[in-house]
Amino acid sequence: MRIAVTAAALALLAAGGALLFAPGLLGLDTPPAQAVAALYAAALIGLGLASWVARASPLGGIYGRALVVGNFAHALVGALALLRPVVGARLAGGTWWGALALYAALAVGWGLLLFELGRERGEA
Repeated sequence: MRIAVTAAALALLAAGGALLFAPGLLGLDTPPAQAVAALYAAALIGLGLASWVARASPLGGIYGRALVVGNFAHALVGALALLRPVVGARLAGGTWWGALALYAALAVGWGLLLFELGRERGEA
């Protein structure tokens, strides 16, 4: 489990860093788009750092469960938000398909942690 949380933290930090320092790679060339990208980058970096700090902690306890729920919600909403524009080809290119695949994989992984941890303890 520690490897998965570490990988998720690194992915969030990398995506946040890319959005913060190179928004043009995603076609975000206008000042309003860059401002929104910078705000989203801040959120990604914050979530990535929280995941990094908690990577060695048990994720089913009082504090760890909140991290799992937050990461799961972010990944699920992100995957659902990207699904229609990417599949509908409004956002063409391999970068967007990669983002959708990453979000979907993270949503499945965090969902498994969230719901399986509860079942193992008899909480679900």
